[in-house]
Amino acid sequence: MRTAIVYEGTQGSSAAVARIIAAEAAVHGPVIVGEVHEIPLAELDGVEFLVVGGPTHHWEDWADVARTQSSAHVLRDFHPPTDGVRGWLDHLPPRPSFSAATFDTREPGLRVLNGTAALALYRALRRRGCHLVTRPASFLVKPGQMSELMEGEQERASSWAVQVFRRAEHHHPVRVG
Repeated sequence: MRTAIVYEGTQGSSAAVARIIAAEAAVHGPVIVGEVHEIPLAELDGVEFLVVGGPTHHWEDWADVARTQSSAHVLRDFHPPTDGVRGWLDHLPPRPSFSAATFDTREPGLRVLNGTAALALYRALRRRGCHLVTRPASFLVKPGQMSELMEGEQERASSWAVQVFRRAEHHHPVRVG
């Protein structure tokens, strides 16, 4: 199975999780892995499975603006940044036979308060017709240190990757929210 793992992140934790997932992907076939600006959409030709991830704090910037605006005209005039994973996904063509999974890195805390980029990525991929094979996953970073995963998170990411590729091989779509 040809896999692409695309992530956004300047702090290093998303890249660390992507490398862990790539190690498992390599067991199942060829792998393309890189930051979003390193993988043009043309590289996805022949890819059967796509994993997309990034840090939650980048997504929260946009979500905070959307939540705090009170008038529709302000929201209509607001344009979220187009660089990074969001912009990349905006140009992803519909792929009904594509399997996919999403992850994010974030600080510990209630998801309802901190948000989750993985869920937003999940929904964006689902809107494009991708078959999501597992629930969105969040991997925790040390508070105030977005570059370092908390103890045990590398192992959890590895276990998650094993489960994801098992489901991808059998193409079992999962729907969330």
